[in-house]
Amino acid sequence: MIARSLELAGHAIRQLAGADVPLIRQLFDERSDFFRLINGDAAFEAEQIFGDVPPSKHPKDKLVFGISAQRADDRIIGLVELLRGYPTQDDWCIGLLLIVPAHRGRGLGAATIAAVIQFVASAGGRTLQLVVQAQNSAALQFWQRHGFVIRDRVHQQAAHGTNASPIVRSAAFGSC
Repeated sequence: MIARSLELAGHAIRQLAGADVPLIRQLFDERSDFFRLINGDAAFEAEQIFGDVPPSKHPKDKLVFGISAQRADDRIIGLVELLRGYPTQDDWCIGLLLIVPAHRGRGLGAATIAAVIQFVASAGGRTLQLVVQAQNSAALQFWQRHGFVIRDRVHQQAAHGTNASPIVRSAAFGSC
């Protein structure tokens, strides 16, 4: 059985569901700079987050976690979107890792990646992969600093044309 939550010291993390779309939309609105890079529509992405999966996958294969500061409000300061068993059974895909600008530069991204790797390994995953937007060089550098390497490129539509975006992949981890 797969654990249903990530653990991250100093922050509350919980799995999100359809009722959380307004909180997700608030986060996406705060990160509208990112959504302008890909398609310009943060509201649409928030509404589609739970059902948007590749044809070979089912929405139940997607896990979306919200990160909050440990205090009483429900405001989400970060989000991790995972897809289990994609593109192969041993792989997991990070669809999205977002952290609001006010909480960047404090190690939250690095701690989140470490927690995701531990979570995926405990669920039997062997690698993580993701697509980095070609025009987001800071994100590519972030992932490379954390051991991810470019394995391929994929051509995809973005807000201002087609990009040859790198596919980055972690080293193998977990049990064989």
